[in-house]
Amino acid sequence: MACQNPAVQYDARVMQSNGTNQETVMKWLDDLPYLILIGLAALMAMLPFEPQPHLLEKLNMLSDGTLSKPMDIFDLLWHLLPTILLLVKFLRSFRNQGVD
Repeated sequence: MACQNPAVQYDARVMQSNGTNQETVMKWLDDLPYLILIGLAALMAMLPFEPQPHLLEKLNMLSDGTLSKPMDIFDLLWHLLPTILLLVKFLRSFRNQGVD
């Protein structure tokens, strides 16, 4: 009597419920109000206020080709994160509108 590998059984269960898990993971973003994301995106884009916002500084570095340090790349992504989440939320809601 051959036993099936538990890893194979787990992979099969994950593949069967993949869509459900993805929807569960993104539900928190769907439930988050637009106003909060807009506020966070605006705040993170402007911080720090003096002498120059990091996002503007990092985008200038990117256009000059000097954005090479891992910390600078992380800082750019960190300050863009709320804007990226806002864009994902908008695209998800736009896609879901077409379904209804």
